[in-house]
Amino acid sequence: MPTKTSLHHATASRGEGYLAPDSFARPPFGPGGGRLIALALTGIAGSVVCAGLIHLGPGRSLNPVSRTFSDYVLVNEATWLFNTSVLSLAVGSAALLPGLAGRGAGRGMSRAAVPLVVWCGALLLVVLFQTDPPSAPPSASGTVHRYAGAAAFVSLPLAGLLLSHRLRLSPSVGTGALRVRLLSRASAAGVALFFVTHLAATYPVMPEAEVLGRALGLAERLLLITDIALLCLLADLVGRMPRRVATCEVAAP
Repeated sequence: MPTKTSLHHATASRGEGYLAPDSFARPPFGPGGGRLIALALTGIAGSVVCAGLIHLGPGRSLNPVSRTFSDYVLVNEATWLFNTSVLSLAVGSAALLPGLAGRGAGRGMSRAAVPLVVWCGALLLVVLFQTDPPSAPPSASGTVHRYAGAAAFVSLPLAGLLLSHRLRLSPSVGTGALRVRLLSRASAAGVALFFVTHLAATYPVMPEAEVLGRALGLAERLLLITDIALLCLLADLVGRMPRRVATCEVAAP
């Protein structure tokens, strides 16, 4: 008489196995999955709202083309908005982790969760360690802030690229894998552009480099917009992906 057992425990020398049909699928997060997706999108939206309030309110004195987003923490009235924006983004991103790490049959999903953890941790460090004023010598806090920001910018497109490979195996996301891959590549290109403008702003050895360095803030904001779009897409796709309970039927000898 046939018996059902999980696929990774089925080691019978005789018998035929089959993957469970979609009837064995269940939501990626379990019963509370919808709430976590809502938390992710709310956190991302809250971050965008706070960033918008900074640009329209207390941060208007800074040039958004040449000054980075972190510079707003140096404006007294904008400090709490900056911290809230970054923390909200970290919380929204962390809400995606259960769906990425909790897939026993999807090692690609678990690998993608690692750089996303780095992204979330780096965002916390960005808040805990304040950046230096542009004309001030580097401090320990400012150094940690810069390296944490670099780690965050690098880790998110890496998470997207790793996840795109796994998403190709799920028919429930349609062309989502391609969109994730394209946005991840755009984010990686944005990281390269931001690093180039940062280098030009730090070491303006030529007039051309000085002009390029003046676009540091613009390059960072384009990168941030791309990352926000990538996170929103990931939240949507992870929310639609079922978690399959892989089973097989093994014929008893």
